[in-house]
Amino acid sequence: MRNLAINSKIWNYVEPASLTPRWVHFDERQVASGYPQVRQGARGVYVCVLQDCLNTLRF
Repeated sequence: MRNLAINSKIWNYVEPASLTPRWVHFDERQVASGYPQVRQGARGVYVCVLQDCLNTLRF
């Protein structure tokens, strides 16, 4: 999972195995005023989360 997160180039930060040997922590923080910004042409974790939410809502 760690290698997949690194190789996907989606995540801004993937925690090293030396710090979290039993799990994988990865994220990308693009936050302004406490809320993530997703603009046209944006890429990354928040876009993936938003797409998943919209798909769940059948948009």
